[in-house]
Amino acid sequence: SDLGHTILTETATTSQLSGARLTAILDRADVNFPTAYRDIDAGVTTLQADTIADGTDVASYAQLIARTEGGRLFMAADGDLTFRDRYETQTTVGALKFADDGTGVPYYGIQVAVGSELLFNRALVTRVGGTQQTADNLTSQDSYGVRTLEYGNLLFNSDTDSDNFAEYLVSRYGTPEVRISQIDINLHALDATQAGNVIGTELGDVIQIVYSPPGGGTAIDRYAVVDRISHEIGPQMHNIVFGLSKTAQAFTLDSDPFGELDGDYPLGY
Repeated sequence: SDLGHTILTETATTSQLSGARLTAILDRADVNFPTAYRDIDAGVTTLQADTIADGTDVASYAQLIARTEGGRLFMAADGDLTFRDRYETQTTVGALKFADDGTGVPYYGIQVAVGSELLFNRALVTRVGGTQQTADNLTSQDSYGVRTLEYGNLLFNSDTDSDNFAEYLVSRYGTPEVRISQIDINLHALDATQAGNVIGTELGDVIQIVYSPPGGGTAIDRYAVVDRISHEIGPQMHNIVFGLSKTAQAFTLDSDPFGELDGDYPLGY
C-alpha cells in the first residue's frame, strides 16, 4: 500500500492515544492497510479530537501522529509498518559495536559534527487550536545566543502538553556536543558474522561507535540510534550507510547511559 498516495476525505476524529489514532486511520475502508503488516505501539500521548482536512495523504498524517508523540514511524526490514512511542526501550546491552581500532566492526567513512548543528535553546510549540508555548534554556542562551526550534500544528490535547514538549526540546538540544551523524560500511571488508550483524541492524536499533580522531587524542566512544539505512550495490561492492541520531530514552534505573541523574535533563515527559 502506497500511503503517500492514499488520500483521506475530511474526517472528524475522537481524542485517543497516538497508537489508537494511527490504527483507526489504517483501519479505514479507503486505506485498508493489512493488519498482518503492522507493528504499532499503544502510544503515550493522548491526541486531541481534530478534523483531518480533505485531501490529506495518509503518510503525512501518520508522520504528524509520530511527530506529536515524539516517536518513530518507519517500514521495518520485515515489511511491517512500525510505530514506536517515545517510551521505546533503548538499551546498550548487546549493541553492535563499530570501531576503527580493531575492537569492533570496521567502517570506512564517518561524519562527526562538533558544534551547533543541533543546538537549540528556545523552543516554540503550537498545537492545533492552541496557544504557542515558549521554553527557554537561559544558561545555553547566555553562552551561545538564542537559537530557535519551532514545531507547529501538532495534535496535543492541551497547551500543557505543548509546554512540556518545548521544555524537553531545550533541555535535550541546549548543549553542543560531539555527534556522529553517519557511518559507512563496506560489507565486502567484513567476515560473515560481521556482515550478518550489519545486515540485521534495524531502524531504531542502538549501536556503539568508536572513532579515533586524526592526529591522536582520546577516542570518541558514543552510542547512537539508527535513523536511516541505505545501500549502494554494484559490481564487486556493497556499501551500507547508517544515518544516526542521539539516543533518547526515558529515565531507566540501573542503565548506563540512561540511568544517570547528573545534568539538567528531564527524566521524561
